[in-house]
Amino acid sequence: MLRRLPKYLRERFAVVACDLEAKEDRFPTLNDIASLLDKLANIANHPINASNTDQQEVPGLAKGKMKYGAKMACAMGVQGDDSRNIYKSAKVSTPCPCCSQAHPIYRCELFKGKTPGKMFELAKRKNLCCNCLKRNQDQLGRTVKHAARSCLSKFKCKIEGRGASRHTLLHKPEPLKETAEEKDKNIELQTVTSSTATSKEHHAVLLRVIPVRVIGERQVATTYAMLDSGSEITLVDPSLVKQVGAQGHLDKLVVSRECCTTRLSHKSISGISYR
Repeated sequence: MLRRLPKYLRERFAVVACDLEAKEDRFPTLNDIASLLDKLANIANHPINASNTDQQEVPGLAKGKMKYGAKMACAMGVQGDDSRNIYKSAKVSTPCPCCSQAHPIYRCELFKGKTPGKMFELAKRKNLCCNCLKRNQDQLGRTVKHAARSCLSKFKCKIEGRGASRHTLLHKPEPLKETAEEKDKNIELQTVTSSTATSKEHHAVLLRVIPVRVIGERQVATTYAMLDSGSEITLVDPSLVKQVGAQGHLDKLVVSRECCTTRLSHKSISGISYR
């Protein structure tokens, strides 16, 4: 849109844009362009400028065919050379403290590529305000202190939960806080992850067992017999005795253990054999 305006209007708007960035710390908008054009139009159409003696002939235009834009420029009494001088004086600014180029430090890609700690150290070393990132300037022969506490800029840190008088670039975002459920979940996962399992070695005792056929008075039964080389007698389960129809008589049996001695009654069986 600015390219469609005459050159002298673009130069006038450049002065306005520099003032907005310096005083209000913001970029110009479409409303600012409209306000400037409306202001210049009101000045050109003011009754003071209605006299024919105040009008100046613009080179390149035929007499009596003066266009509105040229009339406005003549009525203001601002020649092209004067407006260029104003633009040049307003364009002069302090170079970037980081790369020495003609742009503010908050637009410097080299500066924004540093960590928040490195950017803060550079701002402190270059005597920049930590809020607006502008250098302390000399006014009327004395240095005016320009700290974050006395900064007139209305902009504050835009990081959520901060809002302090420090530029957003100098603040490192904090990690998100965990909720109570997430903490419990993490603790539970850590417990499962750090748990250990130990296996106990079991010692088994293997006994010699063989299949045998027991022959009694009534029938023959097939079963298993456990071989004990230290035993002096053969013990038979009562159910097997009843199954094969064996007979016997009661007798005393003494069983000795490490802790005590036990006396039991048993029946001596006769009339069976095994193979």
